[in-house]
Amino acid sequence: MFPVRVAARPGGKADKIPLIKWGSGATAVEAQVRRLWAEFPGAFTGVVTGRGSDLYVVDVDEPAALEASGLNLAFGQRVATRRAGGEHYWFSSPEDGRTVPNSADGGLDVRGDGGYVVCWGKPPACTLAPLPADVAEWARSRRREVSSGAELPETIPEGSRETYLVSLAGSMRSRGAGLSAITAALTCENAEKCLPPLEAEDIDRIAGSVSGYVAGKAPAPGADGVLRALAGRKKRQPA
Repeated sequence: MFPVRVAARPGGKADKIPLIKWGSGATAVEAQVRRLWAEFPGAFTGVVTGRGSDLYVVDVDEPAALEASGLNLAFGQRVATRRAGGEHYWFSSPEDGRTVPNSADGGLDVRGDGGYVVCWGKPPACTLAPLPADVAEWARSRRREVSSGAELPETIPEGSRETYLVSLAGSMRSRGAGLSAITAALTCENAEKCLPPLEAEDIDRIAGSVSGYVAGKAPAPGADGVLRALAGRKKRQPA
């Protein structure tokens, strides 16, 4: 787990901005968790997904998208989200042990290897069912999303542009970059790589949001609750 800043924006969506280099800094060690939340009081809680944590999450923003996909998430453990009508379904690693990429399509997302989720509600402390094979294949057949730990790609398609630019801005801010430097970098990357480019006002919004680093509201259940629940969940042994 690791601390995350969440900045609301028009339309009910939000920018999720890691406050540390989460790829290497996320931890389940209690002393380190307490140190992070002492440094970033009130931060929301990010939880790493993938084989390392034995956690895969299906994020349903639009119930109609789940119905249209034909996927059965009945064996997943449901966790509430901040979006009205949305739900997270938590699973353990798929039985085949293969990589499951971060994928998204029309209001239905899968967070897998190289990704993370923000824990809005109380996480399940029970043993999780394996990610169903059809869900894993659905994710593999979709476009792999850009992750903040990956090398900079040559082009950023529609649907991944904001994720990429927010991640880039967050990385710069963690190194001390200010608003003008972040705006200039995002403007350049947007013009050269995003297809199609975002509007200038979107770049200003992302840069302004990330450069602010204003503490968010306290999450529910908070870092302590997430730590206890994750510690109580038995990790499934590989076959």
